[in-house]
Amino acid sequence: MVNIQMMQGSGPNPLTVNGRVYTCPVNGVVSVPDFDATVLESNGWVRTALHGSGVTTGRPTTGLFKGYEYFDSTLGINVLWDGKTWRSTVTGAAV
Repeated sequence: MVNIQMMQGSGPNPLTVNGRVYTCPVNGVVSVPDFDATVLESNGWVRTALHGSGVTTGRPTTGLFKGYEYFDSTLGINVLWDGKTWRSTVTGAAV
């Protein structure tokens, strides 16, 4: 299971999905299982990264491709795999 970081967007808040209630603080994010993220997204919530989220030490090491995006919850930012290293989507620096 992959976790996805979601923001409320234009969707209802809180929102119940598969028996779980998701509440997102203003300008905040919540980590949800990928199968719930799809339902939240169809209800107006927004993904913060395309390929999941987690701590820095939990970044994927296999199946990577140039442009692979991941929300690093340790750093609090999206990072992008450039084919050789992870880079901040904010500054472009290696992280």
